[in-house]
Amino acid sequence: QAYQQPQQAYQQPQQAYQQPQQPQLFNPVAPPAAAAAPAPAPTQFVPPQAAQAAATPASPPPAAPAPASPPPNISIETADVSKVDQQLQSAVAVLKESYQVCARALEGNPGKKREVQDNSRRIGILFWKLNNGDVKPSVKSALQEIAKALAGRDFATASKIHISLTTSDFDECGVWLTALKRIIKTRQQLNL
Repeated sequence: QAYQQPQQAYQQPQQAYQQPQQPQLFNPVAPPAAAAAPAPAPTQFVPPQAAQAAATPASPPPAAPAPASPPPNISIETADVSKVDQQLQSAVAVLKESYQVCARALEGNPGKKREVQDNSRRIGILFWKLNNGDVKPSVKSALQEIAKALAGRDFATASKIHISLTTSDFDECGVWLTALKRIIKTRQQLNL
C-alpha cells in the first residue's frame, strides 16, 4: 500500500488535439484566395501519363541511325567492304594481302598470336569505317599512299605517311594505326 500512488498523478489531461493550420503559400501571379473563383470539379479522371501524352505533340519516329561502333567480333575476314569507294578497293586489297603475309610469317611464333589477332580486329575496324564512309578524305588519300608504298615495298615511305597520320589525325585513326604500324614494321624487318 505504500507503493500505491493516486492515479490522478499519472493521468494526463485529455485535450482535443487540433492539427495546426498550414500557412497559405504566396503566389505572386495568382489572385488572393478570397478573390479566386473555385475550380470546377473535373468530370473525368485523366491519368498523368495520358495528360502528358495529350499535351506533347506527336513527333515522327527518328530514322534508324547507322551503327555507331563496329560489331564486337569484327576482324579483317568478317568486315564488310562492299560499300568501300572504288578508288579505295585496291588499298583494301593491299592491306588485306599485307596482313596475310605478316600472319603467315608469324604463325609459327606463339608469342605473336595475340598480336596477329589484334591486328586483324584493328584493320577490320578500319574496313568497317571505310565501308560506312566514316573516314575523312585526307585519311583516305593517306591510306591510298600507304597501300601504294606497301605494294612497291617502299616501307620507309609507308612509315613516314603512317607517322604523319599519327600527328594529324590520331583521334580518327588511333584505333587502327597501331595495327598498320605493326604490319609495316613486320614487312620491313622480314623483308616481305
